[in-house]
Amino acid sequence: MKKITLVLLSITIFLYSNAQKDTSLTKTNVGTKEKDTIIIGKMRIIFGRKNTSNKYGSNKNDSTKNRIISLGKTNKVPKKTNPASRWFILDFGINNFVDNTNYATAVPSPYLAAGVNANSFKLNGSKSVNVNLWLVMQKYNLYKHYLNFKYGLGFESYNFNYSSNVSYRDQPTRVFNDATSYSKNKLALTYVTIPVMFNFNASPNKKGLRLSAGLSTGYLFSARNKQISAADGKRKNRGDFDLNKIKTSLIGEIGISSVTLYGSYSLQNMHKAKLEHVPYAIGVRLCRF
Repeated sequence: MKKITLVLLSITIFLYSNAQKDTSLTKTNVGTKEKDTIIIGKMRIIFGRKNTSNKYGSNKNDSTKNRIISLGKTNKVPKKTNPASRWFILDFGINNFVDNTNYATAVPSPYLAAGVNANSFKLNGSKSVNVNLWLVMQKYNLYKHYLNFKYGLGFESYNFNYSSNVSYRDQPTRVFNDATSYSKNKLALTYVTIPVMFNFNASPNKKGLRLSAGLSTGYLFSARNKQISAADGKRKNRGDFDLNKIKTSLIGEIGISSVTLYGSYSLQNMHKAKLEHVPYAIGVRLCRF
């Protein structure tokens, strides 16, 4: 019994002396947010923010390669992928065009009928809407996610809702003033478009200011003149109407939080000849990207 008592006493004295030698409490900057650390042998316990970069194993800044146990609230920062992607983004806005046509010198031809003038193309602004569906958009990080290269693929839809009775046909005359009175008269154009931009993000990890600027190139996928009248009911005339197949535009975006304002201005005439209409659009995108 005495031997057992001596052995237990010896073990107790050894553990106590070893703890006095190898155990330390390091408390830095009391009252601040600095970490409190307890080191017991080769075990380090850190009270405070969690060291997510080294959960179990050696600390790169610690040559002793102690095992680290972190206690406290984890301050997670969202991991950013490269490239970052968003799918099925919807835009909604209005569209119009700048009319640079000189109707005084626009001689009537098989394309443009006599009597067509600036009044023939007056729009109902509230019903001339621009709707875009971007199948995918991506951002490629160039510098710490502050500067990015942004690109995508989608459909742009321009709807020019005329308050006049101007009509588009493929034969025999392309554009003319119709004798029929229409309650709805719309030229609808759909482009398959690829936008390319440089993007600046003031706060990559927060809902801060975002700016983008660049160019887009679109291919005319479909064109139709939709009309409704009391005499003929609904009518939908399809064709290319001698419109330019390619549309290159200056594009820009400005956003904050979850709302983005966008704008586009074409660098090309919408028509191949006679008429000089330059389309543009502005609107809202409900997406923080």
